[in-house]
Amino acid sequence: MVSEQKLTTGTPARHTRSHIKLEIASQDAKQTKPIVTEESEDDSEEESDDDAPEEETVSSGKQLFEQKKQAELASINEQKRILKEKRRQQDLKNKEQQLAKIQAQNTQEEEVPDLLPMDLLETYDASEQDQSTTILPKKIKFSDLENEQENAKRLRDDTIKSKLKQAKLLNSTVSKKGPVTVRVLKQQNSRMLSVPLSTLKGKKDKWLVRKSLKRG
Repeated sequence: MVSEQKLTTGTPARHTRSHIKLEIASQDAKQTKPIVTEESEDDSEEESDDDAPEEETVSSGKQLFEQKKQAELASINEQKRILKEKRRQQDLKNKEQQLAKIQAQNTQEEEVPDLLPMDLLETYDASEQDQSTTILPKKIKFSDLENEQENAKRLRDDTIKSKLKQAKLLNSTVSKKGPVTVRVLKQQNSRMLSVPLSTLKGKKDKWLVRKSLKRG
């Protein structure tokens, strides 16, 4: 009987020890499991922190590239503007030189001799010259070219009249100017006044290119 009691009492002790071991193992497993989870979360946070500087570096690089591109474009546009301004100034200078050259040529062609031959004075009729001038209606409008031609004709007629009047006032037939002696010719012929074509063209061109004329 005693031996049976020992056996019966010994068996529950073994079950109790095994049960305690299982509980300890399960508690250890529960304690270690959250630790693993915390470590995985820390790793993900570290990886996200590592990716953030790389993204900032790429963004700053793009921004610097855009700024450099804009600066280069502004520099190119400024160079184009300067070149265009230089060309405009050069064209303006060339036009002024050409205009001055044309005016100088016209001035030389417009020179009229101080003395005219006597036969020209005898054949000149001021009344006929006045009648030949066409009187235009006041209300009729002409183009700029026609107006310039008419003004050139009037200027030419006024110049010839003035020179003829000066020649009539001369009392002697010989005039000495410096080392040159000019003799007024007395020829009885019917030659009429003839104005050189170059003079007519010069006066016309002068009126067409005068400064007061506004061109489109």
